Amino acid sequence: MRGALIDAGPLVAALDADDSRHAAVVAALKGIRGRLTTVWPALTEAHHLLRRRATTRANQLLDAVATGAIGVADLGAADMPAILAVMRKFADQELQLADAALVHVAHRDGYSALITIDERDFRAVEASRRGRLKLIIPSSSR
Repeated sequence: MRGALIDAGPLVAALDADDSRHAAVVAALKGIRGRLTTVWPALTEAHHLLRRRATTRANQLLDAVATGAIGVADLGAADMPAILAVMRKFADQELQLADAALVHVAHRDGYSALITIDERDFRAVEASRRGRLKLIIPSSSR
């Protein structure tokens, strides 16, 4: 496995011990082989949420990217038509930009696993990919 994609929610939960999903996310991450990768929209969202809780946690997230512990997939203007197509295809799910970018990168780069806590947003996507995208959804431990 080439690693896994990670959404904003698990990034936040992994770094915030007070988050109700912290333990479950940390346990799920221990089972991942290879590098975790995210997309800029999810990284921005996670940083914003962490900064509202504690600046040091937000900086830990950026340190993880700076040291290469978490990768950030390249996205450019050329990717936008495909990202928009995902958003339109799943309009009834109201996917946010970060979600659609993760789905696009999963398809484009051949990722087979996505760690998220947004089960509702990604179940339809998973079904449409016919098993080619495994969702790892850590549940709340509290």
